[in-house]
Amino acid sequence: MDCQPRDSKGKFMKKGADDSMPGKDFEKIIADKLEKNPKVDLIGTQIHVKTAKGDRYMDTLFRNKRTGKVYHGEVKGNSARRSPLQRDKDALIDSGQGTFGTGKSVPEDLQGTSTDGITTIVLNPKG
Repeated sequence: MDCQPRDSKGKFMKKGADDSMPGKDFEKIIADKLEKNPKVDLIGTQIHVKTAKGDRYMDTLFRNKRTGKVYHGEVKGNSARRSPLQRDKDALIDSGQGTFGTGKSVPEDLQGTSTDGITTIVLNPKG
């Protein structure tokens, strides 16, 4: 029996050619595109960050090679949107009020450091 995928709010997603992939599939598509893009360095995926409003996992973290700017790419597909709590945590991260965790998904040179200089953007695999 096949299960119908749900969005980030737990609602059933539409089935069909354009709306049938769950979020983790979208994250993989974006990570693969970033790895192949010669203009960016993919730093990692599912990067753990601690904020005053709770833990946050960055879907992707990457650096623009030309500018050196670092981005937290939050992947959203279908009709999914960031929750108010996700937006609050992202605002803390963007203002340098987050701290990178110490788990294996976090590069050693970032562990325990501030998120100062990070900008959150929302990425859509179809965009």
